[in-house]
Amino acid sequence: MSWILLLGLALIAAPVASLAPGVPNPASAAAPGPVAGPVGADANAGSWSVDPVVISVSHVGPPLWRISSGTDEVWVLGVIGGVRSQDWDSRRLERVLATSSDVVTQPVGRVDMLGMAAMQFGGKLDSPRGAVLPDLLGPGVWARTAPVWSAAGLSPEAYRRRRPGIAAILGQFDHDEANHLQDPEDRIRRLAAQRHVPVRPVAVYPANVVVRATAALPQDKAVACYLAETEALEFQTAHHAALEAAWRTSDVTGLRAHELRRDVWDCLSDADPVIGSFMTRTVDDSVQRIRDALAQHRHALFVLGVGSLVLSNGVLGRLAAAGYRVDSPD
Repeated sequence: MSWILLLGLALIAAPVASLAPGVPNPASAAAPGPVAGPVGADANAGSWSVDPVVISVSHVGPPLWRISSGTDEVWVLGVIGGVRSQDWDSRRLERVLATSSDVVTQPVGRVDMLGMAAMQFGGKLDSPRGAVLPDLLGPGVWARTAPVWSAAGLSPEAYRRRRPGIAAILGQFDHDEANHLQDPEDRIRRLAAQRHVPVRPVAVYPANVVVRATAALPQDKAVACYLAETEALEFQTAHHAALEAAWRTSDVTGLRAHELRRDVWDCLSDADPVIGSFMTRTVDDSVQRIRDALAQHRHALFVLGVGSLVLSNGVLGRLAAAGYRVDSPD
């Protein structure tokens, strides 16, 4: 799951090329519809909740869950990483916003620009002197993976000087921009501002720690995470249209089928305990903030990634297990 927004990562980001020749421009693509069967099986492997709180509903607009304890309630809006356009139906969301005390969005990462510059100019983010990414990946890996990155709208050559783990992070970071995807949170923030509802994240984490740990990974683990991101890109290329269609209609069954279940962050979490601790904190902190809001009798709206909500041991499952009532909207 994409847990962190690396603010300011443009300092180190590889240039994002226009869509590769032969790749359709998403801006002119047809409306979302059915896609071919799953590809990138490893990227789509994972344990998904079968708890009855995660049910299929059929509404216009993105999915909303009601969390309650006695007479206290909060609402949780599930979001995906990016949408082709911001014309999704917001009427149900706006009804919730009309009575919301505050909006709490996904955890974010903040970059210490001086520290990031020191890593950049110290060569910590680039391949060792004299080496390039194809050499570090090993024989045949570059040839197999580069077409997948091109099909996802990225230019593989733009990452040629990066270490494998850093290239993997940048690939995910660049994917939405390269495919002209827009963050649904941007529109949610505008709607909240129109109603003078304050917006703040669940938590703010120091992104430099994660980047530094990624750059220091042993080569075998870094290559494994580059391959994990390649599988994720392949899965996203095949499934995004269906994922967005499901999100726009609160089709939770469709979201479970087409939401990416494993990406570079999961691989990095397995590879390094420091990164793993950040992964765990994102769910822990989200659950705690919801519990705090209920205890404080706030009518808050939470905006969290769909994956963090419906994964096994995700936010909804943990709240239900703790005795809170978790309802889909009527």
